[in-house]
Amino acid sequence: MPSLATTAAILGGISARSVALSPQGSSGRNSSNERVNVTALRDLTDDSGGRTEIIYSQRDLDPTTAGIADELSRQYFIGYTSSAPKDGKWHTIEVQVRRGNYIVRARKGFISG
Repeated sequence: MPSLATTAAILGGISARSVALSPQGSSGRNSSNERVNVTALRDLTDDSGGRTEIIYSQRDLDPTTAGIADELSRQYFIGYTSSAPKDGKWHTIEVQVRRGNYIVRARKGFISG
């Protein structure tokens, strides 16, 4: 059964709750119940600082889970206290690394309040 929630509504909920998503989709069979909207998943995960992994066959499972485990062993969490007013509005943030060849994946902002 398809979800009744829109992508925008889900993104709003994720932003308000500081959630990072990393769903793993399965589309091994070609039935209408297992279609994966990769774009929608990436919209959700990218905005929350997560990532999307789509598993097309059982062969994909081992390298995908190994990649996730590798990434989890190398990630850092950074926190800060915002000076933004507690106005319930969306505030954009950007995380940058000055030195090194690092990939930064972070949420794009937050709702203060």
